[in-house]
Amino acid sequence: MSFEGDGAWDAFQNLCLGYTGSLGNPELRHAIAGLYRGIKPDEILVISGAGEAIFIIAAWNTIKRNTRVICPP
Repeated sequence: MSFEGDGAWDAFQNLCLGYTGSLGNPELRHAIAGLYRGIKPDEILVISGAGEAIFIIAAWNTIKRNTRVICPP
C-alpha cells in the first residue's frame, strides 16, 4: 500500500486500524518478501504489537553495530 501520489488520500481513509491476521499484515509480509530473493510472503511471520514495535524502533535507533544484546524469551 502506498500513501504517495494519486489515491493516497483514499488509501489513508480506507486504512484498517484494527487487528491484523495472525501471521501479520499481508501487505507488510509481501513488502518484506520483496526485499529478499527466494522468500514468499506466506513464508514470513510478523509478530509485533504496539509495545513490541516501539521497543524494536527504540532498539534499532540506539544499538550500534557489534553491540551484544540480551533479549528475554
